[in-house]
Amino acid sequence: MSTYYEDKVNLLLDLKAEALNQLIAVNAEDPEQFLRYTESFNSIIEAINGIDSQGRSLIEGERKEVSKIIQEIIGVREEISSIIPSLQEKVKQKFLAEKQMNNVKRRYNREGDPLPSIFLDKKV
Repeated sequence: MSTYYEDKVNLLLDLKAEALNQLIAVNAEDPEQFLRYTESFNSIIEAINGIDSQGRSLIEGERKEVSKIIQEIIGVREEISSIIPSLQEKVKQKFLAEKQMNNVKRRYNREGDPLPSIFLDKKV
């Protein structure tokens, strides 16, 4: 049978791994993968909250180890937070470009590449 401390540390290490996976996804500019890791991250937080609600406590040495892991997680999350705005802008630009391409294709009812923008005012 595992102890509260072991459970907490294992969940925090899982949380740290998911945070690192989120960082990798952000650096790879992969929002879908980032969202998958975020869902997993949130479920681990729920599990941590569940064991914390049982009212058990840690001794001083255990508290220091748990605090160290939490600080590492916070560091990764801060790094992610600093990268997210540029990723959001890139995703937005990609979305707008795809939307414009779809509008052009729909206007000309064509399957292939859209016509150059100089032909947008008339159908050919």
